[in-house]
Amino acid sequence: LPSFDGNYNDWIRFRDTFLSLIHNNEQLEDVQKFHYLQSSLKGPAARIVQSIGISKSNYRTAWDAVKARYENSAALKRHHVHTLLDLPAMQKQSPITIREILDDASNHLHALKALGLGIETWDPLIVPILSRKLDPVSVREWERRNAPSTTESPTLRQFTAFLEERAHYLENITSLSPVGAVKPELVTVPGSRRLPRVAAHVASACEACPVCQAAHAIAQCSKFKDASLEGRVKIVQDIRACYNCLQTGHRVQNCTRNHCRLCGKKHHSLLHRENSYKTKEAVGTCDGESQNTVACIAKDASSTPNQVVLSTAVVFIEDREGRKRECRALLDLGSQANLITTECCDRLGLDRSRANARIAGIAAINSKVEGKVDIEIHSRIRGFGARVACLIMSNITEELPNIPIQRSAISIPPNIKLADTRFHKRGRIDLLIGAELFWRLLCVGQHSVNRHLIWQKTQLGWVLGGRLDSGIRNESQVGKCHVVTNGQLHEQLERFWQVEEGITNGDAIDECESHFVMNVKRNPDGRYTVRIPFNECQSRL
Repeated sequence: LPSFDGNYNDWIRFRDTFLSLIHNNEQLEDVQKFHYLQSSLKGPAARIVQSIGISKSNYRTAWDAVKARYENSAALKRHHVHTLLDLPAMQKQSPITIREILDDASNHLHALKALGLGIETWDPLIVPILSRKLDPVSVREWERRNAPSTTESPTLRQFTAFLEERAHYLENITSLSPVGAVKPELVTVPGSRRLPRVAAHVASACEACPVCQAAHAIAQCSKFKDASLEGRVKIVQDIRACYNCLQTGHRVQNCTRNHCRLCGKKHHSLLHRENSYKTKEAVGTCDGESQNTVACIAKDASSTPNQVVLSTAVVFIEDREGRKRECRALLDLGSQANLITTECCDRLGLDRSRANARIAGIAAINSKVEGKVDIEIHSRIRGFGARVACLIMSNITEELPNIPIQRSAISIPPNIKLADTRFHKRGRIDLLIGAELFWRLLCVGQHSVNRHLIWQKTQLGWVLGGRLDSGIRNESQVGKCHVVTNGQLHEQLERFWQVEEGITNGDAIDECESHFVMNVKRNPDGRYTVRIPFNECQSRL
């Protein structure tokens, strides 16, 4: 029998299977059916029948209670429509992601059809919605294929066939393997680390340049380089490429490539604008991936500080209406209090109350508390649940993890359920679970990734924690620097510099001073004569 944990996506399949094998089976007694029902329900669904005693007479009551909760046609339709609209968009070309979109959309459409909706006429609505979930290259290929037939809307069958062909094509070009390679030659320089030097010949498929359609990257395109700065910026905007590396599939804030060679800012050197910003000679702000605020003096040294992965988990929190909403939590053994962000409270519509408390962190620095709230936390993986009190803060910490993690370099044991499937991608933290609940979450079970990194089993799923090795994290070059750990003090120093240096005069102020010196005079009568300052650059009416 399939299990059912309260997910609307699985209700129809579970209901039909249970009715066919158990409920309508006349050879089974009602008490046996009750046992089958109870063993099939998990999580929130299991709590519906938890207080009903197992007996022959109570089976109908238990089954009717489950149906009353989930046999809601309007709620099922609303759930499948919302899930269909909220399918995640592709960040890069991938045959796996294309088939995930295809399968998820097909499942939700079949579920809506089973609920009595006539989806046969939905093609003009469904096809544009699903096409917006594709990566930019696939979207251009789809539009190019449908350009000749501008009078008729493409059907869902045609779009499905296109996705299948696209997935096969991407599988074929990504299956190409290196045709030859040379083993790494270790070059040792006195006083330096041993670094591998690799020479290889790789056969790979190069995407066409979006500007001239030639087989090279846009950064090597002569037509793109010859365009003006505004023209290059417009081209990047039109193809929805990253401003830092000029590649599609991600945003500039998620880019880990090198920055501008001219100014060090997070944009490509071909998009550099002269005098677009002002710098200080002695001290500047380093705009990098580091987790701290860094004031750089020089960049003549390389340093790689140890990076530690903090354990995160995605949990369910009940909102004002009792619905379970996903929130991302940080597990912190060193915290005596549980914390939640103001944004998360507002999103869930929770009722808050005043709190006479203060948060003292490192060096006894106090943080402002905006109130407190009681929340219901539930595991996505198991039937665990707890009610805890949380203090409300405007912000708990920055996005975690601090640096991008190479998921492919971390071994994930088979048949385990991760507490946070996006542990390797930076994301906001809505909740901090402190020591009050931390020890109740731990379970027996560990898997070592290496000497410093482990998977730990918890009631919320398996979490990752420990120190990152250099092969797993993306290292960045950091120069000699002063590390500022108190953001408020840093802001006060910046304001002090601004007061000391004064306001930098712009061109308009210089023109006004020059006009005053040249045209304001005093006549023998003691009166001042002035000249009206007309704008000489203004065009004639």
